[in-house]
Amino acid sequence: MIEPIYRHIEDLSVGSFSDVAGDFLTDAQDEGVRVDADVLRKTLSRLQEYLRGRGNFSERWNDRPELYRQIYQSYAAYVLARHKKASLSDIRRLAGEARLDLPALPLLHLALAAKLQGDQQLSDQLMEKLKTVQREENYYLGDYGSRVRDTAQVVRLLLQYRQQQSFALSRAEALARMLERRTYLSTQERNAIFMAAVQLDRVPGDEWSGELSMGSVLKTLQQAGEFNLLESGSSLRDGVTLSNTSSDPLFATLMYQGHSKLAPPAESNGVSIQRRYFTTDGQAIIADDGALRMKVGELMLVQLEVKADKRRPDLLLVDLLPAGLELENQNLSASIKLDEINIDTQPVSEWQRRSRISHQEYRDDRYVAAIDADSYSTTRVFYLVRAVTPGNYQVPVPLVEDMYDPEIRALGATPDILFVTQP
Repeated sequence: MIEPIYRHIEDLSVGSFSDVAGDFLTDAQDEGVRVDADVLRKTLSRLQEYLRGRGNFSERWNDRPELYRQIYQSYAAYVLARHKKASLSDIRRLAGEARLDLPALPLLHLALAAKLQGDQQLSDQLMEKLKTVQREENYYLGDYGSRVRDTAQVVRLLLQYRQQQSFALSRAEALARMLERRTYLSTQERNAIFMAAVQLDRVPGDEWSGELSMGSVLKTLQQAGEFNLLESGSSLRDGVTLSNTSSDPLFATLMYQGHSKLAPPAESNGVSIQRRYFTTDGQAIIADDGALRMKVGELMLVQLEVKADKRRPDLLLVDLLPAGLELENQNLSASIKLDEINIDTQPVSEWQRRSRISHQEYRDDRYVAAIDADSYSTTRVFYLVRAVTPGNYQVPVPLVEDMYDPEIRALGATPDILFVTQP
């Protein structure tokens, strides 16, 4: 699996993602994948510029620029140290300049860099320090991280390098408690949790025993290490009981999933979204008794309005299309252009210009946009759809979420059904 991912990430290795790209390329090399020597050399050269404060690139917006700089410099030191190319003087300088609010993960990166470059004393000092810090989450760091992501990476790296195993296992328990309070996870968090799980699976487990009751069925368990059981809903109707018959504490987790028969209600947490419909003449279309009506061949303009409680530069907007509609290809010469449509006395192009839209995708079944929103202005995005197939269709709700803080999300209200009829 690592080979095709490596081919894609080569393109990022000389950009502002060089820390991550360099780390991944090193992992790929360690797994036996042939890594282009010139790509790796350029990546490490760029990381040396970062480490010495000479990196010439556009930094991500964040609330704490100095803290953000120390975070990516510590990561650069760790990646370079994996190749024995980090200067001990630079590592010691970073350790001496480390802010009091530097999170545990960059402290661990520095500790491992010091260890790999031969300064065990400094490594031990940083290892002790990282035990006493906790990542604050009331401000935006711009490092794609979170308390969950950082904790999972700390667990993985400590176990991978055989450092502080008892502390690593205690952080794994803390991570499990964090996950109990979360409903949604970012890509970074999922990836970090997966890698931590792989390392935890390599830790030899003690023997334990227990009894698992599911309705009238009783199972006696005698295990060493991890035990997993997947059951369907029918076998769980009468409840599940797990009894520990061992002398030591037993950690258990129950996870379940399913699909609701009801459409999700509108909700907002840190960000809001609203969808409106217009004709190509700029007239608002009002859903009649919860229903939207179109004729085959008709065009409709969809407007999505997003507002955030503060600046959130990594929002992802996803609006699924009802079956029966298709996105209108703006590249076709015969297509109506958005610039030709006025909404609230302003052309659509003017509304779009005022919004910070960093990326848009027009897929077969959805419209997707990456946006940078704040509390001072409303972000407005637009797209055209055409009715193509007659029928009655459920209308999905619009979604916007923070890609790196996924609990910040909103679902918009929507008409219940779309009726598409022949002209």
